Amino acid sequence: MAEQISFATPVNDAERWAFSLLADELPDNYILLTNVEIPTIWASHGSRCAGYR
Repeated sequence: MAEQISFATPVNDAERWAFSLLADELPDNYILLTNVEIPTIWASHGSRCAGYR
């Protein structure tokens, strides 16, 4: 069973089910990070980002 670290509560039953399944099925040496937001340049600039094609 993987260790689960939650950054926020699941937003619906489907997320709860998926997180539970993953935590149960992944090996013990895995860490499951759920509902973490990782900011990227795409989140703030979208298709206007330089170099986007």
